[in-house]
Amino acid sequence: MYPSPFIASDTKIKEHAVMALSALYGCEELSKYAPPDGQPDGFAMLSSVGEEIFKHQMVALAAMVRAVDDEFDTLAQHQKQNPLGVGELENSKGSQILTAREACNKILHARHAKIEWKVLAEHPYYEQKWYLQYGDLNRQYNVPFLHVSGTHYGEGWCAVINLVLWVHAVSFFT
Repeated sequence: MYPSPFIASDTKIKEHAVMALSALYGCEELSKYAPPDGQPDGFAMLSSVGEEIFKHQMVALAAMVRAVDDEFDTLAQHQKQNPLGVGELENSKGSQILTAREACNKILHARHAKIEWKVLAEHPYYEQKWYLQYGDLNRQYNVPFLHVSGTHYGEGWCAVINLVLWVHAVSFFT
């Protein structure tokens, strides 16, 4: 699809997106099988392997997406269609909407990261469309939020990224 052999194809980007989310959701599910006392066992070990896969996939995905966006400005369309972005950024300028592109930067430059799971009653992406079409579906969605923090030119920042929204953005707008 892209002219340079060094720019990731949209298929590769989608592959990494699926692997990242699959590893993350797998870790969450595997952690439920570990002993309640926190003692290491096979499930805890598998979950930690999944965490490493998730981290690797996230960095690779963010780097590939940034390279494509640098070359083709693909995420500008996502920003136009989704003005609420994929999360929130806090820095010395206050609170700002986090764009998909800036989320890539934050993932690549984070010094600290943690996952927070939230159960939402609304679909993280399609809720308004689905509600108009189907009414209340009475579903719950287990949604991962990535909390990252770091510094930029000596100024601290922290961001919260809705990973479902970010993965959708980078998968379908690059």
